[in-house]
Amino acid sequence: MTQLPFMNRIFLLLLMCILSCTPAAQIQNGWENEYLGTKEGTLFYPDNYANYWMYSFRPTTSMAYKVSGQLPQARYMSLNLYLHDRRQSVGSMIDNEIATENGAYEVWFVPPGHEQVGKNCLVFDPEKGRHSIFLRYYDPQGDDYGSVPLPEITAIDL
Repeated sequence: MTQLPFMNRIFLLLLMCILSCTPAAQIQNGWENEYLGTKEGTLFYPDNYANYWMYSFRPTTSMAYKVSGQLPQARYMSLNLYLHDRRQSVGSMIDNEIATENGAYEVWFVPPGHEQVGKNCLVFDPEKGRHSIFLRYYDPQGDDYGSVPLPEITAIDL
C-alpha cells in the first residue's frame, strides 16, 4: 500500500472530524458548512491557514452539480468528492489541474456516462449513497475567501 503524503493524511483525518460533527448553518452560494481555521473552536485548530466548505447531496442518475467561481488568491485550492457516510475519497481536482478562462472555472460532478459536460469533471456513483463536495483554500489572502466570492453550486437536471 502506498503511503499518503503527510498533508494528505492530515486532511483526511480532519475531514473525518468534519463529517462526524453537527452541521453548521447554511452559508452563501449553497455551501452548507463553513470551517474557518482562523475562528476559535474550528475543528482544524491549530491549522489556522486552512478553510473548508462542504455541500452534501444524494445523487441520482438524472442530476449533475456544477461548482462555478473564480480562483481565489490562496496558496492552494481544491475541490474534493467524498462518499459522505463512508468518509472515502472518490476524487479531487486541485487548482493547477482545473481548466480556467480568465480565472473563472466550472467543475462538474456527474453520474457515469455524462463526463462530456465540461473540461473539469468528477464522477459520482448514485448507488453508493450520499456524497459530499469539499472546497478547500489553504492560506487564503485578503480575507477568509481568498478575496473572491465563494463559488456557486448549481443542481442541474440531465
